[in-house]
Amino acid sequence: MNAEKRFSFFYSQIVEGENDMIGHITYSLYKTSKIKFIEKFKEGNEGRIPTEKELETFYISAENHISSYRIQAEQLLSDFISRTVDAELEDMEKQMLINQQDTLREIINPLIPPPPKGPWAGFGMAVIVKGAQTVVVAIILFFIIFFASVQENGFWPAVKKLFPEHEKNHTVPTNSLAK
Repeated sequence: MNAEKRFSFFYSQIVEGENDMIGHITYSLYKTSKIKFIEKFKEGNEGRIPTEKELETFYISAENHISSYRIQAEQLLSDFISRTVDAELEDMEKQMLINQQDTLREIINPLIPPPPKGPWAGFGMAVIVKGAQTVVVAIILFFIIFFASVQENGFWPAVKKLFPEHEKNHTVPTNSLAK
């Protein structure tokens, strides 16, 4: 069998169609094995390339190894797919976790009050509020006492008690030195 027929024979025996990934990988393994055979031959024969007749032993051996090449190809493809799927799954899990964290931040951040600006940040407003509370309590107490007094004495006497009158007989102090 000449070289082209041999090539065509192995290719057609190994690759079943254009989309046969396992067949293409199997053929690649066959070609790798052939290259190794040729390199080993060259090492033992002072760099000389083997003739077709000398390659015949490789071809006979290769025909017997096609099924093992196919098994290797299936395992390589299976491992590749497994690693690819695992890597893709890991990437998807990471992305889902990031998306979940972002979504939770969007939900929770509006619910969390901002941290205080400093130890004195709310001091001014607190003083104003406490002062207003004190004034309101004082007014309420004033009205309670005033209305209690009104019930006891009547309205106008209670009002007069609020504004005490000065004594009508004002005595002007005399300067004792001026005498």
